[in-house]
Amino acid sequence: MKDIPLVSVIMSEYNTEEKLLIRSIESIIKQTYKNIELIIIDDCGRNNVKKIVSKINDPRIKVYKNKENSGLVYSLNKAIKKSSGKYIARMDTDDYSYPQRIELQVNFIEKNKIYDIIGANATIYDGEKEWGKTTGCGEITRKQLLNGCSLIHPSVMYKKSVIESIGGYQDYKRCEDYATWIEAIINGYKLYKMSDIVIKYHLSKEDYKKRTLKTRKGFFKMLKYQYIKLKPTPTKICKMYIKTFIAGIMPSTIMYKYHNNKFEKSKG
Repeated sequence: MKDIPLVSVIMSEYNTEEKLLIRSIESIIKQTYKNIELIIIDDCGRNNVKKIVSKINDPRIKVYKNKENSGLVYSLNKAIKKSSGKYIARMDTDDYSYPQRIELQVNFIEKNKIYDIIGANATIYDGEKEWGKTTGCGEITRKQLLNGCSLIHPSVMYKKSVIESIGGYQDYKRCEDYATWIEAIINGYKLYKMSDIVIKYHLSKEDYKKRTLKTRKGFFKMLKYQYIKLKPTPTKICKMYIKTFIAGIMPSTIMYKYHNNKFEKSKG
């Protein structure tokens, strides 16, 4: 009988640049912590995921292909159902996990059992150049979620039982993680952000071009049906709607420069 992995790392793949995809997969396979499985959901993009994985040749990698393109939320919930681990670690196919990422997070969540969902910090990069980093640590409270504070999704590790108990990922496009953390916290679960930098988080000018008002529809829907569960004041709701609207209409070059400047300052 084969040992059951303690950690299941889950990815959803759709049209990732092949070089970044391979780099991402290899960063998980080369972790210092070995008791893992990597579950990749092929969401019917242009890449031949099984062929790519066969070249890497590691039995811990499992690929499941959707019948049709079904989106990130569907794919992540499918990956969770296919997983065997006590803990789930999220990973995006264009990000990179530092070698001790899983080891650090397993050690933390095993020693601090009151926390159910943990995230961490990240180096920001565009696929090649590193141009910033995130900072901060501590418990993520209801008040912080009200203010829009969240966890970097691909830096997260959580207890599988917790996510299953709240029904998996909440179906809000492009903000499914934030909506899910809200669902967790209103159900009494605890979130924490580690101080460690555990991933390189892919964020480029092209990513900002996708952040239009049209693509913010999911966030507006989330504000109406999910954010309200945090019992925000009318003023807080209004501020979040305004902030979301401005982010949607602001030219991508300005948003990129704003965040570039913010992350560059954090490097100091």
